[in-house]
Amino acid sequence: MPRDEAKTASDGVKDGEVSQETWGKILREVKPRNTSVEALLRAARPVGFGGGILTLGGFYKFHKERLEKKEYRDILEEVSKNVLGTPVRVICTLTEPPQKSVMAKEKDSNILPPSDAVLTEPKDEDIIKSAKEIFGN
Repeated sequence: MPRDEAKTASDGVKDGEVSQETWGKILREVKPRNTSVEALLRAARPVGFGGGILTLGGFYKFHKERLEKKEYRDILEEVSKNVLGTPVRVICTLTEPPQKSVMAKEKDSNILPPSDAVLTEPKDEDIIKSAKEIFGN
């Protein structure tokens, strides 16, 4: 396989990184299958992709542990396979959440952060529904 092809698994993945566009597509495709998984993924980011392994950085231990559950991981791996065009195994690690000061600075400078940078909005009914599914009523 030529060297350039080895670096690019599919559109949106190059040199071990998943683009914001590709990550957004994964989120959109997960949501109709399981809103709980999609809600958990909003508190995570792709850290890298290589050798068929998608590494996600979860911002919180609880989210990481939930994403590692077989039923949730299976959904994520299937959707990731469809989006990335190659079999995918998902591994989760803990990582630091985006800093609010950086996001505020971007907003002040008229540079909008990625649309998925905000974890939740006060009126986000899907997140509330997902929390109820996870924790019960």
